[in-house]
Amino acid sequence: AATRATADAQAEDHKIAADIKELHSEIARLSRCVSSPSFLKAPSLTPRFSHLVYVIAKNLKSPRSVSAVRGGSVIVADSDEDEAAYRVWPDGSRGTQSLLPVTKGATAVVPLDDAAGALLVVSSRDECVERTGSITWKRTKGLFRPDSAVVIGNTALVTERDVGCVSRLDLVTGRTMGTFGEGKLRNPRGIAVFPIGEIAVADEGTKLV
Repeated sequence: AATRATADAQAEDHKIAADIKELHSEIARLSRCVSSPSFLKAPSLTPRFSHLVYVIAKNLKSPRSVSAVRGGSVIVADSDEDEAAYRVWPDGSRGTQSLLPVTKGATAVVPLDDAAGALLVVSSRDECVERTGSITWKRTKGLFRPDSAVVIGNTALVTERDVGCVSRLDLVTGRTMGTFGEGKLRNPRGIAVFPIGEIAVADEGTKLV
């Protein structure tokens, strides 16, 4: 019985490995599709792993991050200098909406209030963070290659690549309320918050999370 269980487990591992390999091939095939930003509906381009991955927009110039919004849409940050972000509805109901005017070269866009269309936009290229909506401000000084952000209440946590830290910004005023991570982070890129309040930072410099 033990031998059979081992054989079954090995067979399942091989099946999973084959599925992953096929999934990677499918993603590579889809990434070669080119056209203006729009929804992908062509039957010939429908991936076999539709329950795992499907394309909702293609040929964005340089997409860097994605954030979910209430109501089923997502905000895609586009770090190309001509555009900043797109709002995309996965079901194709309302097309792809360009979100302008906001900071160009966005590396992260965090939706703050879906009803008011408020966004927090981070641009590593322009070294700034901007808030849009009913409250607006643009922080252009004292940030060193900000790359990503998350929001907790009225505070934004922004990774700063060049100085190896995470800054705490007041969402109302845009002012810095402090930093953390100095001496431990070298090139922080991604940041996330767990439901219990703990923070995870992906640090390219130390190759650690």
